[in-house]
Amino acid sequence: MAGIDGGVLFSPDRLRLWTQQIFRKLGVGEEDALLLTDSLIEANLRGVDTHGITRVLCVYAERIRRGVVNPESRFTVLREKASTALIDCHNSIGQIGAAKAMRMAIEKARRTGVAFTAVTHSNHYGMAAYWAMMALPQGMIGFSSTNAPAAAAPTGGRTAMFGTNPFAVAVPAGRELPVVLDLATTVVARGRIILHAKEDRPLEPGWAFDERGNPTTDPHAALRGLLAPIGGYKGYGIMLAVDLLCGVLTGSNYGAHFPGFLADNMVDPADVGSVFAAVCVESFMDLSEFTEAVDRAIQEIRTSERADGVRRIYIPGEIEFEKRAERLARGIPIPEPVVRDFIALEMNWPFPSPRHDQGKPYPLISKDAPEIVESILLDVREVDKATWEAASASAGSTNLGRSLVQKMNSWQASLGPALKNEAAWRAGPVLIIIPLCALHLSIPQERPSIK
Repeated sequence: MAGIDGGVLFSPDRLRLWTQQIFRKLGVGEEDALLLTDSLIEANLRGVDTHGITRVLCVYAERIRRGVVNPESRFTVLREKASTALIDCHNSIGQIGAAKAMRMAIEKARRTGVAFTAVTHSNHYGMAAYWAMMALPQGMIGFSSTNAPAAAAPTGGRTAMFGTNPFAVAVPAGRELPVVLDLATTVVARGRIILHAKEDRPLEPGWAFDERGNPTTDPHAALRGLLAPIGGYKGYGIMLAVDLLCGVLTGSNYGAHFPGFLADNMVDPADVGSVFAAVCVESFMDLSEFTEAVDRAIQEIRTSERADGVRRIYIPGEIEFEKRAERLARGIPIPEPVVRDFIALEMNWPFPSPRHDQGKPYPLISKDAPEIVESILLDVREVDKATWEAASASAGSTNLGRSLVQKMNSWQASLGPALKNEAAWRAGPVLIIIPLCALHLSIPQERPSIK
């Protein structure tokens, strides 16, 4: 899946600490906050930005704050046999229930060879691959799937009846990277449409339909309309199968029975159902023999004859592994509209400052002028030194950068001509203040010189 192409670059480690503490101050337990944050940051690192903090952090936080999601995990095993289990999550955070179910599947598969577990009364669980990949270090094949609010119509219809209903399969390899298939049963996840709408970027043709069922590249029209299924009627069939497994089989919501989309419904619990499976390879053949065979299959595919103009054939998951390595080195890009959301998240909520392990505040917005200067990521030709120093000193003396907003009009005249990006200048002070306020930036290019 293609990730976000541009934005403000944040250090993954620092972004991880800040995100953890947002959840901690919302009442999420320490271990749960670690797991929840890791699942979201991993999604961003792999380029699955629709399921990382880019899209869901502010939504998750608001749902927890309003009491729509229970921040304190509680689970009840409703049914259990040697290789199966059904877990009631009591409206707990989706990722925490998913981890419990997948761990249970792995433990059961260790004893029985294959195991299938499910959760009910749960919530959005993020990136499906995260749970399937939990089986890989155990020498197992992992599977995960979940359902979602209706966003796609059955073949021949124009009423939304099925969610994006993603699933993931993770298969261990030897010398090669694991095969990790993670996909929505729509051409793109709804979260990708939301990110395009935030940035007013047109969609690719074939992604979505408007309210009347006509193809559209307008993300706003798509959000009022329908997503396109993968493979036409075949995608529709897969959507139905996922809903029957995740919704009907678990006694959870499905399709049109959901109370609304994640960001729109801030009143009713989602009641999501998800399923998980683990297959112990040793139950069928020696693990070394299997991984060698997987390596051969991967190499045969990769070296097969390519179509004209194609430089490389990718294996499922390969792009995401490479994206992860790139973002670990360069940083995670967060679009400027989302950074504004993050700043508002920290500035507007009357919660005490988050604390890290040393007991010191670790805010996204820095009060320390030197750190702000070191973190700057504006695309600048030249900045007058006096203006730079005045801006930095003012930023350092503010509470969460509030006075920066008040002073931006006077700085605009000096900073504006230095911007190469005219669109950012026209957008006004708020786009200039974002990089000034961001503490956790990774700078891949040379910093602007100050003469």
